Amino acid sequence: MSEYELNKEESNLMEKIAMRGRIQAVLLTIVGLIGLVGAFTMVGKSSSFAIILGLLYSVIFIVMGIVFLRPTDNFLKVARTTGSDMSEIMKGLRELSRGFMILCLLLIPCIVMDILIVIFKP
Repeated sequence: MSEYELNKEESNLMEKIAMRGRIQAVLLTIVGLIGLVGAFTMVGKSSSFAIILGLLYSVIFIVMGIVFLRPTDNFLKVARTTGSDMSEIMKGLRELSRGFMILCLLLIPCIVMDILIVIFKP
């Protein structure tokens, strides 16, 4: 049994998704880098909790950018090659699933820090 091959319209959609995903990944990384600079400039001017939280969020944005860039390669392969569309889609979806799990794990300490800042207002 041969793999399902996307038609031209479906391939165009997959390419749009891949390109938009790449743009989003780059923007997330840039926001994270700007946040890092901002957090370091706050040293001595703000509470340790706030600086640590800023660093955590910055790292999360950078990691999100990197993690969500990975599936875009698979989706571009789907759009630009023939013969392995479904396997490439599944690889891309596995990468996305992994990225969502990583994001959840990284957000938990930020939520805890946010709650501590609200409660204790350091």
